[in-house]
Amino acid sequence: MCGGASSRMQKEIGVNKAFLPFGGKNSLVAYQIDSLSSYFDNIYLSAKEPKFGTAYSYIYDVTQLHNIDLTTLFAPTLSLYSVLLKIQQDTLFIPIDMPLISIQTLKKLLDLSLNNHQATVLRVDGKIYPTCAVYKPSILSNLEQMIIKNLHKLQVFLDEIDTIYLDTSSSEEFVNINNYSEYQRICKNEINTFGRK
Repeated sequence: MCGGASSRMQKEIGVNKAFLPFGGKNSLVAYQIDSLSSYFDNIYLSAKEPKFGTAYSYIYDVTQLHNIDLTTLFAPTLSLYSVLLKIQQDTLFIPIDMPLISIQTLKKLLDLSLNNHQATVLRVDGKIYPTCAVYKPSILSNLEQMIIKNLHKLQVFLDEIDTIYLDTSSSEEFVNINNYSEYQRICKNEINTFGRK
């Protein structure tokens, strides 16, 4: 998921965080795709437009739903809806700003998702990460209603559907890069790839 406005980073340094160099690559996007491509056959960028170049496979956000213009909406609900509508199968979502999440954690999410729950979501020390999860297409009608009603809080959404959580303890692998100081801190330390190549 990399279609967000990256508003905090934009205000701080004038750059979308997805474009920041990371892990020896020219951007977080390139790092995520390169480090995950050995483990997954299909990797798609969820975005509003092909802002990361033509080398990647995109799933673009739906621009209209029931005569509602969604072109200016930056919300994870829209990303989930657009991807699941296009793919129509269980899908693992990873936020672009969580580059250290381990392959082992992703495998645990996928294994747990084999149950019949509509959502399998990462929860670290009680904190829910709804954009690091596996979702089933059966949530599409719920997402559609949320978007129509202009409701976009995924934690509220998770309470309304059949959700199971992968509980784990805090670790550096779950760091979100939300501001420039977090980005600098991660980059200053030697990057532990947590099982990625």
